[in-house]
Amino acid sequence: MEEDGDNNANWLRSFAQHLAEILKIHSTEVPLEDYFNFLMSILQAVETDHSPQSIYPLLEQNLDKLDENLGQILLSWAREALPKLQPEEAKYLAGVLGTFGNLIIQFPLGDIANNLEIAIASYEAVATVLTLEALPQDWARNHINLGNAYNKRIKGDRANNIEQAIAAYQHALQIRTKSAFPQEWADIQNNLGAAYKNRIKGDRAENIEQAITAFQHALQIRTKSAFPQDWATTQHNLG
Repeated sequence: MEEDGDNNANWLRSFAQHLAEILKIHSTEVPLEDYFNFLMSILQAVETDHSPQSIYPLLEQNLDKLDENLGQILLSWAREALPKLQPEEAKYLAGVLGTFGNLIIQFPLGDIANNLEIAIASYEAVATVLTLEALPQDWARNHINLGNAYNKRIKGDRANNIEQAIAAYQHALQIRTKSAFPQEWADIQNNLGAAYKNRIKGDRAENIEQAITAFQHALQIRTKSAFPQDWATTQHNLG
């Protein structure tokens, strides 16, 4: 176990070295070294204890660094560095990044739009490592996270954000099938229906039909007797 801890620390140090190179190309009012030190400290904290009680105070102390620059730095590094790591190393760091994304997207303070950008960057970073063939369940989970984040995204083009969400949900449904994961399948179908309902691109009538179909699929599992709150949510969406 001690050897595993040393290896994990080495992976994070490697992460830091690659980020240091990326930081040189970004211009920001916050000193680049501050971004670097913060990102390293928060990832190490996530590795040690990823509870909100542990992580959120650190985020609150660094609200000035929770911006698009942080997400761009993280993603730029990931696209270049993570694929070069050994599979187990890359999987480990992907897990840390995914957990960080889950925490920042639910963080109640700071700028919500920026928090979403950082979360999306984290999930996109994870996507550079996870493959459908090697890690299908983790791959599907990350696509669910991406779909939810793009569905909520404030920045960027709204039409493109919805397209990204739809694509992510459809990817996740390749693994999260009705027979194997009925509740998650229903959750994705509900969210997919909401995305089609709000879709800007494509034919409006066809989008509504797709939304209705997805909501009806969700209601196959989200019954009034078994999941009354989820049933009510989907019925509201369908209405």
